[in-house]
Amino acid sequence: MKYIYNEKDLDLISWNRIDNYINKIYKEVNNYLIKTNLKIKYIVPIMRGGGIPA
Repeated sequence: MKYIYNEKDLDLISWNRIDNYINKIYKEVNNYLIKTNLKIKYIVPIMRGGGIPA
């Protein structure tokens, strides 16, 4: 199956909208950590291929 994307298919978002998403995710994760009494010691980025950068 071949997909053809046009310019009308793009959803360009502003930096303000991205900031809103980041804040929403932060609040949800923070509330979960407080509720479950968990603490984050490390944050490790995982690449799309599954590898962990050195």
